[in-house]
Amino acid sequence: MMKALILAAGYATRLWPLTLNRPKPLLPVKNKPIIEYSIE
Repeated sequence: MMKALILAAGYATRLWPLTLNRPKPLLPVKNKPIIEYSIE
């Protein structure tokens, strides 16, 4: 059963040096990926 859908798309061109090898939702902030903050 799906309760939510998190939209995490885009090229993140403003963060280009950081997003060269990693998608934006998986960038770490305080040792935790950004998407985990949305899930909480």
